[in-house]
Amino acid sequence: MRLTAALSVLFLLSACGPTSVPAAQNLATEATCDWYEKCDEIGADKTYQDRQECEVASRNAFQDVLWPEGQCMKIDQEAFDTCLDRIRGTTCGNPLDFLTTLSICSANNVCTE
Repeated sequence: MRLTAALSVLFLLSACGPTSVPAAQNLATEATCDWYEKCDEIGADKTYQDRQECEVASRNAFQDVLWPEGQCMKIDQEAFDTCLDRIRGTTCGNPLDFLTTLSICSANNVCTE
C-alpha cells in the first residue's frame, strides 16, 4: 500500500513539475525508512523501535541537517531522483556506502537557490 501511495505521489509530482522541498523531504523520508526496513533495522533492539520513530528521525534529519530551511530553497529534480535511487540502492551494513549516499543527497547536490 505504501509503495502504491509513494509511486502515485511521484507520478503526480513529476506531472506537476519540480518537487517542492517539503514533498522531497517526505519522499526521502519514505525511501529512507523503507531502506531501514529492508536492512532489518526497525524493531526491538534495532536502530529504530518502529516505523514511526524512523519517520520522525529521518524527516527531522532532512529538514534540519541535510536540507535546512534557508539553504534549500528549491529541489534539483534530477539530483533528487539520483538521491532517491541511491537511498534505495545503499548496501545494508556498509558504512562507506551509507556515507556516499549522504554525500549524494547533500544540499550541495539536491538543492538549488
